[in-house]
Amino acid sequence: MSIAPTDDMSVRSQIETALWDSLEGTTYDLAALRARYTADANLSDDLGIDSLDRITFLAHLADVFGVAFTQEEAVVADSVSAIETLLIGRGQR
Repeated sequence: MSIAPTDDMSVRSQIETALWDSLEGTTYDLAALRARYTADANLSDDLGIDSLDRITFLAHLADVFGVAFTQEEAVVADSVSAIETLLIGRGQR
């Protein structure tokens, strides 16, 4: 399911939707991930998302929001709340 940013969805909601969309069809137990998920959960350390899937997620976000993440941003984009802060800092609403 692909999403486009809208005024009806908060930035966080759009990021969360993109996260779950990017993990569809992977070997992760999405129900278990959703149960452990919080916006501040570290994608790798707390949720166990590997680096390749994290890159896939960031690429999906880049498509959804029409932005590119720098290498430095990709490093600090380790949770939904961190990504939200980055995007809001760029003027995404």
